[in-house]
Amino acid sequence: MQALKKIILITLMLLIAMAGLVIALRENIVRQKIKSFTDSFHQQTGGTLAIEKLMFHGLRKIELNNIIVRSPLSDTVFSADTVVVNLSLWKLLHLHPPLSSVSFSDVKLSVVSTDSTANYSFLFRNKKDTTITSNTQQITIADKVQRLWSKLMSLSDINFNLHRMHIDVAKDSVIKSFYIPEIKNNNGTSTIELFEKSAIPKKWEARFQINSNENLLSAGISSIGNAWLPFLDLENKPKVSVQNISFHIKQNQPNEFLIQASVDSMNINYWRIASETVSFPLLAINSNLRLRDNTLEIDSSSVLKIHKVEMKANGYIMPLNNLKLQTNLSFHTSADSFFSSLPDGIFFLFNGMKAKGNIAFDFHLFLDLNNPDSLELNSNLSSSDLRIEKYGKENFSNINNTFVFDAFDGDRYVKSILVGKENPGFVPLSEISQYLQYAVLTSEDPSFFYHRGFISDAFRESMIENIKAKRFVRGGSTISMQLVKNVFLSREKTISRKLQEMLIVWLIENQHLVSKERMFEIYLNVIEWGPGIYGIKDAAHFYFNKTPAQLSLAESIFLAGIIPKPKYYKYSFDQSGNLKPYLASYYRIISNRMLAKTWITPLDTFNLEPQVKLKGPALKYVVPIDSAATDTLNWDQQYRLF
Repeated sequence: MQALKKIILITLMLLIAMAGLVIALRENIVRQKIKSFTDSFHQQTGGTLAIEKLMFHGLRKIELNNIIVRSPLSDTVFSADTVVVNLSLWKLLHLHPPLSSVSFSDVKLSVVSTDSTANYSFLFRNKKDTTITSNTQQITIADKVQRLWSKLMSLSDINFNLHRMHIDVAKDSVIKSFYIPEIKNNNGTSTIELFEKSAIPKKWEARFQINSNENLLSAGISSIGNAWLPFLDLENKPKVSVQNISFHIKQNQPNEFLIQASVDSMNINYWRIASETVSFPLLAINSNLRLRDNTLEIDSSSVLKIHKVEMKANGYIMPLNNLKLQTNLSFHTSADSFFSSLPDGIFFLFNGMKAKGNIAFDFHLFLDLNNPDSLELNSNLSSSDLRIEKYGKENFSNINNTFVFDAFDGDRYVKSILVGKENPGFVPLSEISQYLQYAVLTSEDPSFFYHRGFISDAFRESMIENIKAKRFVRGGSTISMQLVKNVFLSREKTISRKLQEMLIVWLIENQHLVSKERMFEIYLNVIEWGPGIYGIKDAAHFYFNKTPAQLSLAESIFLAGIIPKPKYYKYSFDQSGNLKPYLASYYRIISNRMLAKTWITPLDTFNLEPQVKLKGPALKYVVPIDSAATDTLNWDQQYRLF
C-alpha cells in the first residue's frame, strides 16, 4: 500500500514538473512557431503576415493583437484587432493539433479584382505538388476530395466566433460593402447574419455545421426580403435571388457521398434567358455521388426535382484533359404536373395551361471533346391520353383559322398580314408552283411531311459542327420550328424563345393540332423573302413579276436558297444581274436531290441553267460589290441545304 502511495505521489510530482516546464517554455515555443509560420508565409506567397502583440492568459488561452495580412504590393487584404485562441490540453496530450476554439474581433477584409488581376491572388500561387503516388502519377480528384473532406471533418470540434466584420469588395468598377455583426456557434452550428450596405439595405442569414461523428456537412442561406444576391444585381448582368438554399453532404464510405440540396423560390432576370423574370418555386436534388480516380459518377438512384416533376438522373463526368461526360434523364408524370412546373418567365405562353393525361421524357447525351464525332444524342418527349382542357396565353390550334401575323425585322415592327383566304395576297398551297414547294422542302426540310417536328440526326450533326468550330455555326431547325418561331414567338435570341419553340412544335405535331399542309401553306405565306418582302406572292412579283404558280424550276431553286439570308439576295448577282458562277454547285445539288426523290423528272432538268432573270422591282436594287472574296465563297456559306 505504501508503495502505491509513493508511485502516485511521484507521478503527481512529475506531472506538476512537466506542467511547470510547459508554462516556462510555452512562450518561446509559441513565438518560434509563429515566426516560422510568418516566414514560411512570406516565402511561399511574397506577402507579409504581421502580429503586433502576443499575450498568454492562463494555461490554455493565447491572445493575438493587430494581425495584418498584406499583399506583395503592400495592400492590406486582411486585418483583425484581436484573435483569441484556446488550446486543449487533452488534444495536446494525445499529440493532436491542440486548437479548441478561436475568436475574432473587429475584422476587416478588402477584396479587389479585375479581369486580369486580384489583390488576393498571391495567396493561391501555384506551388509544385511534391506529393506523388508511388508510380509518379499525380494525385487524382478522388484523392484531393478525400483529403479536403478529412480536413473539414477535423474542424468539427473547433468552436469559432466572430464579432464585427467589415468586408469591402471591388470588382472592376463595382464596389460593395458588407457587415457581419457576429458569427454565433451553438452546438456545432454557426449562424451568420450578413448585411449589404446600400441605399436599400439587404440582409441574409447563413448556417454552417460540420459533424464528424456522422461524417456530415450542412449549410444554408436565407434571404430576408428575397433580395438580389450581391454582384448578381447589375444592369445587363444575370440577376439572381433566392428565398432559401440548403444542402447536406454525408460521406457514406470513402469516395462516396450522399448529396441533398434544395433551392426555394429562385428568381433569375437575364435578357439572354428571357425578357421576363424567370421563377423556380422549387429545385432539389437527392443524389449518390461516387468518385473514381478522376471520374465523378452520379448513381442511378439520383432524383432531380423541378417543382412537381421528379426526374431520374444518372451519368458521369471526367473534367480533366478535355471534358467527357454522359447524362441520362427521364421522368413520367401527369400532364397537369408537367405544365404547372414549367418555370414562369421562360414558358410564358403556357401560363395557366391545363391538361389531362400523362407525359414522359427520356434524354441521353454522351460527349467526348477529344472525339466530337462520337457524340450521342437521343431525346424523346411522349404522351398518353393527353387532352388539353385549357390553353395558356396562346391557343396554338387557332392557326387553322384566319389570323393576323405581325412581321418584325428584329425588334422593329414592319407590318401585319392577314393569313387566310380573306386576304387577296394569301396564296393557297394548291396555287403555288410545285417546283417552289419541292425546292423549299429540299433546301430547308426534306422530311417535313414525315417527321414530328424534329430531326434527331440534324441536331446531332449541328452540335458536332458547333463543338468543332467552338462557336455556333449551324442550326437544326425544321420547317415546323421555323413556322412556330415566325408565328408565335418574337425574334429575340433567348433561351426562352428556343425552349418554347420546341414545346409548341411538339404539341402541334404530336397532338395533330394543325395539318402538315396547312403548316407549309402558312410558312410559304409569312416568311421573309427579301427586305420587307413577306409571303410567296410578294416574292414572286418582287423578283420575277410572276404569280407563285408561274415560277420555273430555276427561279424556285433561287428563292429556296435565299430563305436563310433573304436580305443578302443582291450579293448573288453580278453587274449584269446574272447569278454568280459559284452558285452553280448549289443548283446542281438541289436539282439532283429533287430528282432522287422523284419530285422532278429528268426532263425538268433538261437545259436547266444556274441562272434567273430578274424582271421585277428587285432588279433595280441589285448592286455589285467590289470584293473578290465574296465571289469565292462556298455555296454552303450562303445557302442552307439541311
